[in-house]
Amino acid sequence: MSQVLLLDAAFRRPRLRPNGSARRPLGAQKQGESRQVIATIGDGSYMFANPVACHQTATALKLPLLTIVFNNGIWNAVRRSTLYMYPDGSAATANTMPITALDPAPDYAAVARAHGAHAERVETGADLPAALQRALAATGSGQQAMLEVMVSY
Repeated sequence: MSQVLLLDAAFRRPRLRPNGSARRPLGAQKQGESRQVIATIGDGSYMFANPVACHQTATALKLPLLTIVFNNGIWNAVRRSTLYMYPDGSAATANTMPITALDPAPDYAAVARAHGAHAERVETGADLPAALQRALAATGSGQQAMLEVMVSY
């Protein structure tokens, strides 16, 4: 691997369209087939970006994309937008802000595996280095990979 291109969609401002953030890495990997593309995205943006279509496309085009999904169980773009617009509103003081909890969430790694990806859930920071090595080994052999990294909110 001569180059790594990191596309970070996980911590952007809420005004960006989340559904585009999962598709851009596909094009980047197709254009730069000699480099490793690593896309990072939050679980809310991943869920609403139609991951089935994204993983199917990566499989069909044989794109060895590594996607890292940071899972905090919340669609933070909605939460941040609501707090920005209505900082003193009832949603701001709610224990759980309406329409932000991603519970129950699907098994994101299973979605990726259904399309032939190497996929795993990473529960602790200590497990991340080895998981990254396994994922990069998979992409190095031409297979797409996805890591679901559990993070706290």
